[in-house]
Amino acid sequence: MENLCPKCQTIVDEYFNYCPMCGEPLTTLAVQREDLKLSNAGYEKLIDLVDCCENPAVAKAVKNYLANHQ
Repeated sequence: MENLCPKCQTIVDEYFNYCPMCGEPLTTLAVQREDLKLSNAGYEKLIDLVDCCENPAVAKAVKNYLANHQ
C-alpha cells in the first residue's frame, strides 16, 4: 500500500516514517520524534542560558529544578 505525502504530494510506501523527498514526518511515531527533538533542543538552550547566569545560587537552583522535571 502507498501513501501520499501531505507536504509535497510524493507517493510513499506505507513503511516509510518520513517522506524521502521532503522529510515530512508521515506517521504518529515520526511526529512524536520530531516533537521530542524540539523539546530537547529547548531544554538544551535553557541550560545554556542558565550557564550565563551571574548568580551561581540561581543557576544551581534552576539546574536542579530542570534535572528533576525533565
